[in-house]
Amino acid sequence: MESLRLRSVELGFSFFVGALTIHLSNDRHWYFVV
Repeated sequence: MESLRLRSVELGFSFFVGALTIHLSNDRHWYFVV
């Protein structure tokens, strides 16, 4: 169960970073980075 929680945190963090990057760049090209 611990690894599952860690994985969800990892996914949430990567999603946050990806969304932030898209928001800052405001360019469709960045969608491929996520």
